[in-house]
Order: sequence, then C-alpha cells, then structure tokens
Amino acid sequence: MPNHYHIGAKGPEISLFMQSVLTAYSCYFNWKYGRTGHVFERRFNAKRCFTNRHSLVLPGYIDLNPVKAGFVKHPRDWRWSSFLEIEGKSSRTIVNVEEFEQIFGSIGDYRSRMEKRLRRLAKRGSVAPANPAMSDFGDPRREEVYAFLDEIAGDVIRGKEIDARAVLQARDRSRRAWRSEFARRSRAEGISMRWIGDYLGRTKQAVMHLIR
Repeated sequence: MPNHYHIGAKGPEISLFMQSVLTAYSCYFNWKYGRTGHVFERRFNAKRCFTNRHSLVLPGYIDLNPVKAGFVKHPRDWRWSSFLEIEGKSSRTIVNVEEFEQIFGSIGDYRSRMEKRLRRLAKRGSVAPANPAMSDFGDPRREEVYAFLDEIAGDVIRGKEIDARAVLQARDRSRRAWRSEFARRSRAEGISMRWIGDYLGRTKQAVMHLIR
C-alpha cells in the first residue's frame, strides 16, 4: 500500500525476521536514492492470531486492503498483492501454499470465500471511491475486527448473499435470538462488548443483556 503494508507470518522469531527485513530494505532504499537515516516512521506493529477463525479472516483482510481503499476492484488487480501468487499469476514464492490449504481446505475454497466477501462489500458500499490521492485508509484495527465479526454473523444467520450485519442491526424483536447468539459467540472469541455493540449499533449495556 502507499503508506503501509501487511504481512501474515508464522514462526517463533517474528521480531527478528521483521528486523532483518526492514534493515535490509532500508539499506537498499538509502543506497538507491542516495540518502541516510530512517526509512520507516516507527517500529512495526504485530497482532497475534489467537483463534482458528482469526486465521481464516486475516488473509482476506490483507488481500482486500487495496480494494477497500478504492485502488482496485479486485485483489488480483493490485500488482503487489500475494493474491496473484494464489491465483498462479505470479512467479514469486512468498505464500506458503501448503499452509494455506491446511487453513482453507484448498486454494479454490479461499477464492470462493473472497468472492463472497467482495460481493458483500459491494452491496453495503464499503469500498472507497477510486481516488488514490484522496483515499481514506480508515482504522486498520476496526476493519480487522469487523471482518472477523462478519464471519461470525454469517455463521449465525446462515446467510449466503445477504448482509448479515444489517439483519442483526434491524430493530426487530424476532431477531433477538440471532443477536444473542452472535454476541455470545463473539465474546467467546475474545471480542470486547464495546466492539460487539459498535457492530450491532447498540450500547455496551444492551450487549450485556444479549449475552445473559
């Protein structure tokens, strides 16, 4: 991305790995442009995946980043995306395909999941205008949590092409059972009641009543 990047990595020495990557890139960048000093504004920010569900959501969050920012309409159109490698359209070997297949079952399953998420994004207007100069990248943490909650919401209402969040937000008492199940599942996955309430358009106190 123009002002940041995302890497999904697995291993015991992530900090040492990132230190090596950033140092090597900074040396190359300074040599190429005849400059000195820091290249990156601050230290990298790492977030750990604690659940299998989070592992299912994270790759899609990374691949959809340029789409949500309004740069492209599909991940395959972003030349720096690892999605091209997943589709077999890049000679790079960054993606651990075996690891991917262990998580998603197959590359085809991941592609199908991505297509569904793209349709949901388009339906609810979550894609920014295609204006790279003015694009608002938003809050990465919010986007990541919402992507996680979208998956839970879809599981709860068992909907395929509908906007699960809109269904749960509707002021309809007949859907309270769905909202309660969604809130309980989300809390079980470690999501705070504040985030659950924000997603549902309800207060923290209302979420507490749903969980009871």
